[in-house]
Amino acid sequence: MKAMLKGIILFMLVVLVACGDNEETAEDSLEMTNKESTSTENDEGIDEENNNEEKSLYPLTMTDASGKEHTFNEVPKIGCHWMGCAEILADIGVIPHASSATEDILTTAMAFPDGPPEHQIRDGEDAEEWAATEVDVIFKRGPASPDDDALEVAAPVFYLHGFNSSELRGLDEYYANYQIMGEIVGKQDEAEQAIKRFENIVENLSEKSEGDLTDTQITIQFGHATDNYYLLNSDQIFCEIISENGLGQCIDTGIEDTSGIVGGEINAEAVLELDPDWIVYMGDVEEREDVIWQRLSAVTDGNMYEADGNRYYCCSLRGMTHALQEYGHYIVNSEIPHPGDGWEFNPLNSPLINKE
Repeated sequence: MKAMLKGIILFMLVVLVACGDNEETAEDSLEMTNKESTSTENDEGIDEENNNEEKSLYPLTMTDASGKEHTFNEVPKIGCHWMGCAEILADIGVIPHASSATEDILTTAMAFPDGPPEHQIRDGEDAEEWAATEVDVIFKRGPASPDDDALEVAAPVFYLHGFNSSELRGLDEYYANYQIMGEIVGKQDEAEQAIKRFENIVENLSEKSEGDLTDTQITIQFGHATDNYYLLNSDQIFCEIISENGLGQCIDTGIEDTSGIVGGEINAEAVLELDPDWIVYMGDVEEREDVIWQRLSAVTDGNMYEADGNRYYCCSLRGMTHALQEYGHYIVNSEIPHPGDGWEFNPLNSPLINKE
């Protein structure tokens, strides 16, 4: 009898253990089912969570620098007529669908670090060429021009801020362009990161100064004419940055016509009277032909350098980083490496960035 009772108890224990295992397995199965049900991918492999997030951004209505409203129902296929557009997109990790650029620019680190656009536009004013790429919008730098009406046949023209095309000036223009582009392509965080990265670069440049440059007088001179003097206006973004950070002062007193978009002409005698401490020359100094040039203190003292391209007044924070590092190398601290060729420059590799 006792043996039979022990057998029954043993049997019941086995059953209880088995039931417990099955219960645990059922719970595990339910948990797995719940995990599977929260997966963001549908049967077609599309990430529905990110897809829904993207949909929530649109329709999106934005106002360009000319005051014109544009509505986007989804991330548009972007056409960059202005190189500033491509450089801004490069800073936020987006490749435009099409760009008006030469073959050699399409592979540069400055404009297309992540690869070339799907379509190259050889003639930026050819509406048919733009239309063939099926872009949804064409980005140009302001101010707006009636000459651009023909491009509207291909796609709406969106004007970014630049060259005093709106009420914005200096860094406000640049920052606004980044924020606009970031919002249109759903990369607001990346746009803000690019702005913060640039601010970090400016701060680090200031900290590397070997001396007090506050009163150092600079002229930034265009080299398109070798027998006259055409200076960058002191209200331009580069001049604004160095002035506000104690890195020098651009001088342009004596410019006869200050209505120019970025600069104005000044006569040679007025330049001699200014006699700047440093000259940033956007051209080939070997082509200078006038006698006044040889009498300037900056020239005789060797306080002059040839700038690489037009980065001192155009067209993005990427380009401005190149200009600041170049200026930093020659004037702020010689230990700052020269940035090299502007088109091969990638600001993410700049020593002025705090690497984490």
